[in-house]
Amino acid sequence: MAAAPVDCELGGVLLTIPPFLGIALVLGALSVALGVFRWQQVKGTLSDEGARKGVHVTMGALTLAFPWLFSEPWPVLLLAALALVAMLALRVGPLRRSVGDVLHGVQRESVGDLAFPVAVAILFVLTGEEPVFYAIPLLLLALADPAAALVGSSYGRVSYRTVDGRKSREGSIAFVAVAFMCVHVPLLLWGGVGRLESLLIAGVVTVLVTKLEAVAWRGLDNLFVPVGAYAVLVNLVPLPPVVLAAHLGVALGLFVLAVRLRRWTTLSGGAVVGAALVAYVTWAVGGTVWLIAPALVYVLYTRLWWAPTSEKDAERPHTVHSVFSVVSVGVAWLLAAWILDRPMLIVAYAAAYAGSFAIIGAERLGERRPGWTSRRAAVQRTLLSAAPSAALQAAGVLVAFWIMGWPAPFFASGLAFLAAALCAGLSAWAVSRFGHVVDGTERYTFAGRARRAAVVGASSSVGLLALPLLS
Repeated sequence: MAAAPVDCELGGVLLTIPPFLGIALVLGALSVALGVFRWQQVKGTLSDEGARKGVHVTMGALTLAFPWLFSEPWPVLLLAALALVAMLALRVGPLRRSVGDVLHGVQRESVGDLAFPVAVAILFVLTGEEPVFYAIPLLLLALADPAAALVGSSYGRVSYRTVDGRKSREGSIAFVAVAFMCVHVPLLLWGGVGRLESLLIAGVVTVLVTKLEAVAWRGLDNLFVPVGAYAVLVNLVPLPPVVLAAHLGVALGLFVLAVRLRRWTTLSGGAVVGAALVAYVTWAVGGTVWLIAPALVYVLYTRLWWAPTSEKDAERPHTVHSVFSVVSVGVAWLLAAWILDRPMLIVAYAAAYAGSFAIIGAERLGERRPGWTSRRAAVQRTLLSAAPSAALQAAGVLVAFWIMGWPAPFFASGLAFLAAALCAGLSAWAVSRFGHVVDGTERYTFAGRARRAAVVGASSSVGLLALPLLS
């Protein structure tokens, strides 16, 4: 079946644009842009970063026109597939040393060029009849992200550590300023929300996407920022001003609190931002009581478990990968409880955080006593780390049940202690006895942290055994 052409009204004249003509126009414009920016780069008029961001802005501007060029998703999906093939071709061979240098002249590993077309395709499919929900996330990507990079590279003086190196506070401030206008102005022009609501929504989205941009690594902000902005927008638009103000206050308050408590942690700057982002998502999805479990880990892990002074002062080796390792399983249980409407999954949720807390304890005990490598020593490390971890999280479940008025809080807390003890024991044993397998060659890498999360995920499933007793 032939696709219907798109009708566009320009200056009072109705034009009919066949889909393949629209595809050809987009590909032609992108090819010209690559050639022009490469020419300026060779002449020395543009720096490598300037040329790269120029292409970034051009791609964003072209993709913003898609709702007015295409009435069906398939042309956009085809363009995304062609873009992925082209971007892969620009990474290797002679193209890499010529036109490809526009995107890869900057000496850092990035998959941003591959993530961009994927994000565009996802947004186009999800937004349907509301182009504003498509346009705002792409404006953030096309304008706010390049503004942050260019301001940071030119004027950045105060930096913070991320997975990929360092980012500047000046660049983040530029991102905030541009991102706010990218959300506020389109929402006002759209007319679907009032002025106050538009201001509050723009504030919340700006705070959250700034955090996403700060924690993303290897160019994944090209995927995280637009998709995350869309998810936040569609959930905030129906809310009244009072609720929107609460969201803005919580998003800012949790960030300030995480920064203030940073001296108790071994987290890098980017990791602190990631922790604040996870805290907001936890509050927005589950409510205040679901913050108890991660808060206990964040505040107490260096208090209960010994940590070298160097990790708390200068080095701070724990990046957003470490945050992912600790919170990912808990967030998965939270989302399952929300989707399935089973709040009693908080037992498995608390068990997951107990497992992550026990792994930290087992690791610290091993560093304190390097000779603890035998099976007997592994048992000792497991018991010493699992018992307090389970007790803390069981106490957290008791407080949660009491605050929410759920039935049988002490019974639920006892079940939570058993589940947390099993999860913490299994997780701590895995690290104590088989740390070389769990962590791999480098424990601070994403792969090593993902293995730890997998151990906790498997162990925390014991929390499902408590569901029949709490139903």
